[in-house]
Amino acid sequence: MAEDNIIKALIEIILRREGVRFNIESEPEKVNRMTEDIEVVLVSDNRRIAVEHTRIESFTNQISNVHRLVQARTRIEKELKGRVMWDAFLILNLQTR
Repeated sequence: MAEDNIIKALIEIILRREGVRFNIESEPEKVNRMTEDIEVVLVSDNRRIAVEHTRIESFTNQISNVHRLVQARTRIEKELKGRVMWDAFLILNLQTR
């Protein structure tokens, strides 16, 4: 799950910056699926941090555009497989309207 990797990365960032190892104390969102609780509560000694992971687009349709571009690239790669030398370097230029 992507959130798990993000939480692990956050714990590592805090460790490197502050020298403090936080551990997951609880995962409220996994316990109570009826509400949008926070993802995890991290704890280290007497310090606690509540973490909520939310994905926000930097620009309108960013996520859907990326999905469409990946699909287009995958389709092109499939069509070119076996037709282009394996060590060829191609530049894919896609334009949106």
